Amino acid sequence: MGSPFRYHSPDRSTLWGDNTVLDADPPHRLLVSYRALYNPDQATEPPSRVTWQAETDQSGVCLPTVVHDQLEHAPQDSRTSRRHRGIPIRRVVCGG
Repeated sequence: MGSPFRYHSPDRSTLWGDNTVLDADPPHRLLVSYRALYNPDQATEPPSRVTWQAETDQSGVCLPTVVHDQLEHAPQDSRTSRRHRGIPIRRVVCGG
């Protein structure tokens, strides 16, 4: 816990998130702080929290769940999450 959790723009030229791992249970759960640096309004807000959970069903299909919460003090982030109906998941890979 306490490790950095960073992500960049697709071309890697801009830091979009400089967050912290709050808890982890590999490979099942990852809990991180979240603050969107790519949006000036959101970058000034306190961090919210994102929990990534991965479960595998009996046939081996990965069932991802992403929960974005603790948005009480992050009104811009809350509005963005509601407008986009959550966090877009583009690719999910499970296995080992």
